[in-house]
Amino acid sequence: DLLVAIIAASILRSAWALVFGYIAADLTRLVVSYLIHPFRPRLRLDWGKSRELFDYGMWMLFVGITLFVSGNGAGLVIGKIVGATALGYFQMAQRIPTVVLKGLGDTLGNVAFPAYAALQGSADRVRGAYKRIAGFSAALLIPSAVGILTIGHDFTRIFLGPKWMPMVPALLILAATGIVTSMVWTGRPAFMGRGQPQIVFHMQVARAATVFLCIYPLASRWGIAGAAFAILLSQTSALAVYFVNIQRQFGVTWKDMGLMFLPPLGASLLMAGTLWGLRTLTLPLLPGQHLIDILWILCMILTGVAVYATLLGALQLLLPNFRPLKGLAEALRD
Repeated sequence: DLLVAIIAASILRSAWALVFGYIAADLTRLVVSYLIHPFRPRLRLDWGKSRELFDYGMWMLFVGITLFVSGNGAGLVIGKIVGATALGYFQMAQRIPTVVLKGLGDTLGNVAFPAYAALQGSADRVRGAYKRIAGFSAALLIPSAVGILTIGHDFTRIFLGPKWMPMVPALLILAATGIVTSMVWTGRPAFMGRGQPQIVFHMQVARAATVFLCIYPLASRWGIAGAAFAILLSQTSALAVYFVNIQRQFGVTWKDMGLMFLPPLGASLLMAGTLWGLRTLTLPLLPGQHLIDILWILCMILTGVAVYATLLGALQLLLPNFRPLKGLAEALRD
């Protein structure tokens, strides 16, 4: 994609270079897929499979619609009520945690989905795989969200500049939302791999309905911070649907969920406390030079990673059934 797009841009000097880059990337994936796997598709009509795929695809279409509505509905209301400038602040505040958490969540989901699909005939194996994969996902996603919540103010000041500081309250609320989202995302590939995309649809319906019920009064009263709080409430409603169905469909208990989510959350909060104390001690000592500020925040990030990894390793020694870092590999091997 990058190579073709750059060459095409140097020749054509137009946006068509991006189109040729996308086409080249997809053609490369097509060719490589034949090289790395012996499967060869054949044209054959199977009405039973067609009906099964149509039923599944219908629910995925509904999921896509509700995702679009809940994801873009807030922006429409903010632009109408608060104005275009506030909408720009909100979209930037939303983009930062989305890039980090969605990138990790989608990658983990793409790996976990075929594993769940292969195990769907055995309820015990699916439950075991879910606990290990969800534990691994939570160990990555929760500290990422807490990290954004901790350094979001300084990240905005250093990398985006003072003109973007009005978005910080919304950014912090959306980062807190990411903690809830981290839990919700662990269930999406599990339900889809189990052949039950309708549950994902119900989660998205709860999310979209909450957004549209809360966004107008909260945004009218508190601006983009109120809109961000409406997003937090919407993810909390999706989490409630997740909790009900993950217990009903997989037999996962509250104890299981506590073991999956509470240790990473506790380690993440201790990491945040350490970073906040370090920030309090070191921030007044900075000379105010931009390069020094960049080096400082990079050191803060690396310190947070080191502290969290140490705490997570200690928790693995203290809790005999807590092994998140081995969970994904074990689940895929099984």
